[in-house]
Amino acid sequence: MFLTEEEKTQREAAFELLKEVVLGTTRVHNPVPGGIPLVLVTVGSFALNVDTSTSDIDCLCIGSISSKTFFKLARQRLQKAEAQGIRILRKVEAGTGTMLELSVNGVPMDLQYCPASRVVEK
Repeated sequence: MFLTEEEKTQREAAFELLKEVVLGTTRVHNPVPGGIPLVLVTVGSFALNVDTSTSDIDCLCIGSISSKTFFKLARQRLQKAEAQGIRILRKVEAGTGTMLELSVNGVPMDLQYCPASRVVEK
C-alpha cells in the first residue's frame, strides 16, 4: 500500500514532465517566448503525501485564459509530447467542469483547470 522510493521518484518525475509540457517550458525550465502565464500544482492525496500505488495524481492548472482556450492549448501540447510518454486517455465533461484523464509514463493523472488571473499574477 505504501509507495516505494522508486514509485515516489517515478511519480515526481511524471509530474515534472507534465508540468514542463503543460506550462510550455523547456528542460532548462525557461518559459517559451510569448507563453501564457500558468501555474500547475498538485492537489489531493499526492499533494498531502498520503497517496498509494493505486492513487492517481490530481493536478490543477491555474491561469488567466478561459477553460475552453486552456484545454485546446493543453491538448495540443500533450499530443505533441506523446513520444515522451504522455497519453490523453479521455476528456471528462462534468457539471463541475472539464477534466483530462492522462497517463504520464504509466502514472495516472487527472488535469483540471481554474481561470484565476489574480493567483497567477502573484
